[in-house]
Amino acid sequence: MTDPEIKLELSATQAIQIIEDVEKRWTQFREKVAKRRAHFFHAPEADVDLGDQWKEVIFYQTDIPRRLHSKLKARLTENHFVTRVKPIKDIPSQRQKANDLEEVFNTGYDFIEERERLDIQGFLSDGQIIDGLSWLHWRKADHIWPEVPDYAETDELPMCSMCEGTGRAASKRCPECLGTGTSDGIEYEEKDGGGYRQTDDSLQEQRKRETAAAGFPWYVEIPPASSVSMLEDKSLENGAAIIVLRRVVPVLSYLEQVRKEKKDSEQVISLNQANKNIPVYGEVDGPGNDSVSAGDYSKRVSVVELWTRNEFYEFCDYSGVGLPGTGAGNLTFVKGFKHPYKMPPFALVPAVEINDPDPHNRFMPVL
Repeated sequence: MTDPEIKLELSATQAIQIIEDVEKRWTQFREKVAKRRAHFFHAPEADVDLGDQWKEVIFYQTDIPRRLHSKLKARLTENHFVTRVKPIKDIPSQRQKANDLEEVFNTGYDFIEERERLDIQGFLSDGQIIDGLSWLHWRKADHIWPEVPDYAETDELPMCSMCEGTGRAASKRCPECLGTGTSDGIEYEEKDGGGYRQTDDSLQEQRKRETAAAGFPWYVEIPPASSVSMLEDKSLENGAAIIVLRRVVPVLSYLEQVRKEKKDSEQVISLNQANKNIPVYGEVDGPGNDSVSAGDYSKRVSVVELWTRNEFYEFCDYSGVGLPGTGAGNLTFVKGFKHPYKMPPFALVPAVEINDPDPHNRFMPVL
């Protein structure tokens, strides 16, 4: 929910109107993407109508688009992307800092791809080849970091058994206590009134280890091209002015059962919301209404995000999956906050971009 001390610039009604207007402008582009996807996946609606005399035959759609996709994707992903950081001044101290930052980003992206089972370069290529564009979306995930620890205090120093408090074993730093000489790996200093207190340096090192163990604090995804709508302006600020992201989120029928048993009026869309002891959170995006598997999901809801250059708004349609650009009367405001990115955290990755104001004509796919 929104912090009552944070005043957002848009009311829920105003935000919903903006969502409707922005999504409507991309209607023809979404329809073109749907047709291209139907041909690519050999959907029955892409079969050619040859008249009544041919209705009983087995239709065959050419596999040329998929074969070309495989070749193009292999070329686009044969060399994995890397981040390069250049120092402001080409001096040894700044070069070292630039190299360290490069390593952080490149290692972090590898961590994200493994953690989220995400092929950033490959999924971006799919959108470029089939749809005409891809979107790269990121957001901070520092909630995975543990709380900042308090200073540890003790009456007696817990001595490391391996180095007997010296911090060194076999003429090297003790691997058991990391050179601190204590069994808990913490450096202490005497405090006034007796006893020992953790040093500032030791607390900072502990914080570094704990945050490093938690993982890279960013979430990255490649949303479908048809789920994102953009509004651009003539500002010199970075990025688009407004981004609307419409998600289709599957919901387990078990959640509705739990809500009825608890006689709770609050809507939930994840097991963790219903029971904090179950570490199962909101599902990844599910198939839209035009997908062949849409009917296999017992319930799906629409989650709509509105991003401006400094604010975020989230709405949910608990009644089901609504069509973008249509009436949004069923949207319920969920939360909103100010974000630090100074732009909607989305990067447009087009394939072939034509100088045309119509999104339908502006973005052309490779196929």
